[in-house]
Amino acid sequence: MIMIVIDQLPGHWAENVFIEGTNIPPVNVEGYHKLGLIPNFSYLIRTGLWIRRPWNKGICDTRHGMRYLATGNYARPLYNEEFWKNRKDYSDEELKGFFEYAKDYYGAELKCAVFSGWYQRGYFYVPDLIAFPHWTTIKLDNTILWSDYIIWKDLVRPYIETNPDFNLMHIYFPTFDVINYCPSYYKEIANPFSSKHAYIIFLDKLIGEIIDLLKSKKLWQDTYIIIASDHGYHLGCSVARSMGVKTNNWCCDHPAPYDCEVWDFE
Repeated sequence: MIMIVIDQLPGHWAENVFIEGTNIPPVNVEGYHKLGLIPNFSYLIRTGLWIRRPWNKGICDTRHGMRYLATGNYARPLYNEEFWKNRKDYSDEELKGFFEYAKDYYGAELKCAVFSGWYQRGYFYVPDLIAFPHWTTIKLDNTILWSDYIIWKDLVRPYIETNPDFNLMHIYFPTFDVINYCPSYYKEIANPFSSKHAYIIFLDKLIGEIIDLLKSKKLWQDTYIIIASDHGYHLGCSVARSMGVKTNNWCCDHPAPYDCEVWDFE
């Protein structure tokens, strides 16, 4: 099993919301799938199981989304912002993650690797596994970005090629979360990091490379791929508003209301 978490990638969007003057919705998997813009995601949707129902039980608690994916629980107490200001004062000992349960169940039979910055108790921690810190960066126009492709090319791909007998893996792709440029859509793609629209097209090609490698190594029929996200993003963020944006020209950032509100500029 390979669990891929793509930070901030929305699975779907509000109905009938489009970038002004286009038939393109704000970047999301379901909308881009329907438009035929992400063929590799579409392949997985058609041949796998697509879960559209919100996974967060209707709770807007996106800052704890990664914990929910890893453990099935949100941080406690809910909505306690002090947790994020004083992490050292918070105990994760009682929050056991899925990978720890897998280790308990399979023991020595488990050959597991984690390519993630979330390798700690209460997240994707497993005792005695192989963990690869992945805070690899690239520099573009004086902006530092984490590069999912470097994680894949330099860490994950070589591991799969040399350890085809692995049976559990977690990969965390963070880059989508840090591409918050306005606007989120340009018709012309300058480079993958220029907008969320450009990056999801690039990200789809990366997913295609993962699929192709598993097929070439005869692992495809024996592998479950789970793709999830810890949260989406909202419309008309504080950055856009501070720039005077009054039209439906979307971008995003992390202040409240996170991903649970569609701004009405009228």
